[in-house]
Amino acid sequence: MTTQARNVQSVAQIVGQQLSSVAFNMDYLELSFESRILTLLTPVSVHSPAGIVCQSDLGWREALCSRIGHSVSAVGMRDDHLCVDFDTGFSIAASLRTTGAGRDGGDRIRNRTGIPGSRLG
Repeated sequence: MTTQARNVQSVAQIVGQQLSSVAFNMDYLELSFESRILTLLTPVSVHSPAGIVCQSDLGWREALCSRIGHSVSAVGMRDDHLCVDFDTGFSIAASLRTTGAGRDGGDRIRNRTGIPGSRLG
């Protein structure tokens, strides 16, 4: 099983959970769900019925944060991206394109257990 496949399988545990917070750090992003925290060290875009908003676009942070409080309906791979789909028709896509070093890109996403009821930050 590739690192990408393991990531999808591991991240799938957030299906049915709400996005509870988004943390913007210097060179990575953390998405906190009810029991998991996804650390994304890769470009992230927000997909909606109206279009795609990329990190370099005006309104990207707002589009991402507008997902807080919404539940995840599915997790999967699409076009070298890990996609987290929400119950509202929106999705968050994290690039898993391979690096020049021959790595499979799956190391760009870290998935860990959060502590329910604790302050994440």
